[in-house]
Amino acid sequence: MVVYSESGEQVAAGPAVGRGNRWRHQIAVAPFGPNGELELAEVLTPHIGGIAGFYRMDGDPLNLVAQQDSVTSHSVVSRNFDMGLAGDLDGDGQPELVVFDQPFREVVASCRTPDGVAVAWRAAVGGKAVTNSASVESGAGISLGAGRDDGVLRIWLATWTLGTPFNRPLEICLVKTPPSAPTWGPCQHRRHHWAQVPRFLGRCGRKPAFRSPSRPRRGRCPEGRC
Repeated sequence: MVVYSESGEQVAAGPAVGRGNRWRHQIAVAPFGPNGELELAEVLTPHIGGIAGFYRMDGDPLNLVAQQDSVTSHSVVSRNFDMGLAGDLDGDGQPELVVFDQPFREVVASCRTPDGVAVAWRAAVGGKAVTNSASVESGAGISLGAGRDDGVLRIWLATWTLGTPFNRPLEICLVKTPPSAPTWGPCQHRRHHWAQVPRFLGRCGRKPAFRSPSRPRRGRCPEGRC
């Protein structure tokens, strides 16, 4: 990771990942430190172990000061890079890094301590989370929401007592896929064998024999009418 100023000058740099096909998912910069120090939170290799790291600027270097494993902030092959956030969701005055456990079954909130990192709280998703994490601040605190693979949007309202957030999770909205939405399947064309493209039906009611990912709505109709 590299930090730049508003003028484009490099201010600090952190350690490299060290291997190919590995990446860091930067989540947020916030006063995560035990004494309110400004730190950058990331998740290293979200798909392989998932290690949350906290970095602090000490002059030119960007130093790793604490780590926690077995978390994740991104699902493989997903375009969603918003499955992590930061905020003081338990109301203790210190922000937490809010991500998921590796199976996406629990929300995991981590906070910095003088000895490293500790889990501040967990919240069960009730299934597998597949959407971004969203938060809304109100007078009662910060509410959190995430969508599941069964089409349910789970919302944890800010009804916590100090240190015990979200003791009353609610599933207040169903987000079902409309019947008219296209389904998804593997492309039958050789050049795009691994591409995922929608199975749009032609006016004749049959699938086109050829579908290109760049032009998913065009193809050769078996009946010659579409």
